[in-house]
Amino acid sequence: MFKHVTTILTLVVGMQALCCMGQENPLGALPMEYNPAFAGQMSSFRISSASGYTFDRGFTTHSQEHFVRSSLSYDQFIPALRTGIGLTAGSGWNQSGYSFNIRSQGLSLSIAPKFSIEGKYTVSPALEIGYGQTNSMWPRYRIDRDSSFDKLVGKAYGISSKAGLLFNSNKLYLGYAVSLFRHTTGSRLLIPARGFNSYLQAGYTFQRSAQSAFSFTPQLVIQISRLSHQPKVHVGVEAYNFTFRYKHVIWGINNAGIHVGWQTEKLRLMLSNDAGVFNRNGADTMYSGNLSFRYVFSRKNQIPGRGW
Repeated sequence: MFKHVTTILTLVVGMQALCCMGQENPLGALPMEYNPAFAGQMSSFRISSASGYTFDRGFTTHSQEHFVRSSLSYDQFIPALRTGIGLTAGSGWNQSGYSFNIRSQGLSLSIAPKFSIEGKYTVSPALEIGYGQTNSMWPRYRIDRDSSFDKLVGKAYGISSKAGLLFNSNKLYLGYAVSLFRHTTGSRLLIPARGFNSYLQAGYTFQRSAQSAFSFTPQLVIQISRLSHQPKVHVGVEAYNFTFRYKHVIWGINNAGIHVGWQTEKLRLMLSNDAGVFNRNGADTMYSGNLSFRYVFSRKNQIPGRGW
């Protein structure tokens, strides 16, 4: 088992070195990205990775912005406890022309009990605890000691928690996750506005039978949020994914571009690319590329749910 784990981790790290992640993951790249209740949905030991790069023109046509992000997650179902657990680590980097650049790291733990209904459906409540650190840096020659710029340079630390609920079968899933608590200290520039934030997520696989060579899976994430200083609640599309599969080949579109990949019972490899057409960052996005990877070590004693 240890040899398999070492091999997979080596492959994941190698792929992340080739392509790093932009501002957002393609939906489905990391199971627990929006809802911690996805932890343990495959019953077996699973490793997932997403990484990519995004290049923007920035606030003006004379500036350039580079976004890099990389994430790695592990999740597993523990039969003795009827509970899924998941661990996700991520890092990011954002550089904007000659101005400051921001680096961030984070780690989160998810715990998701599973309750089976007649062996066909699964209901899973979940709780996630996270810790993050962000560091902003401004070039020395741009800092005016008599200005406020030097006050914006520094580190911010934060802890957060999220609750989730997921209902799913072999073809359908419906989930909702909401932020419970967030506390951040450090640089004022890096402290996000407090408020309410949640995600409603759904997906369905259209397939004649489990043995069919062709299937179609649409997925959608809707964000429901409100900033502390704004009374109005914002409702909008956070992410989407339309995936077609024929045998082992998968293709389609998502919020991070056009994707194509290879999928088996254990392995899923997907590449997304966009030249500013589908990416929701706007017309200033010149290029966005993402690479996601997932491997399941065993498919035995599978509980209801595809893992998505």
